[in-house]
Amino acid sequence: MSTKHQLTTILIFAVLYLSCISSHAQSNSDTIRLEKRGLGYHCYKDNEVLNFTQLTSLTHSNSEVATLLKASKNMQVGAFIFGCLGGGFMGYSVGYALGTVMRGNTLNNTLFFSMLGAGAVFAGIGIGFEVGANNKVKKAVLIYNHSVKQKHPQTLDLGISANGMMLRLNF
Repeated sequence: MSTKHQLTTILIFAVLYLSCISSHAQSNSDTIRLEKRGLGYHCYKDNEVLNFTQLTSLTHSNSEVATLLKASKNMQVGAFIFGCLGGGFMGYSVGYALGTVMRGNTLNNTLFFSMLGAGAVFAGIGIGFEVGANNKVKKAVLIYNHSVKQKHPQTLDLGISANGMMLRLNF
């Protein structure tokens, strides 16, 4: 074999090898990963955090998931409203008490404790709405992941990888 043929053969194998470097033996999963954070969850896809809009657009094809996410969004609005009311009532009652005491007047305990109690009740209702909304998101993601796994049955592929031949099992 001449030197020219050897160089051509080496060049062809080098180009083939370099073109296969970007191939991976494993494919990315379509599932969404949940991670518990505080009262709620963070959703991840391919190690990137998904916001609510991205989560909705990713799962729009499944009507059951879309319904759960819409209900979750409505519950989050309720949680925001009740949380603001609770914070307002509690903040006003504490401000009222501080202002009254600093001016040297006597504190009307009935007004103070009734507003503080009403604020605590509203804040508690808001927390309940938030927990319910997060549970709906969790249920929606679990349903989506289950449907994705059903759509993609186990497959066994033979192909080329960076190290040569590959045998890939998707499940």
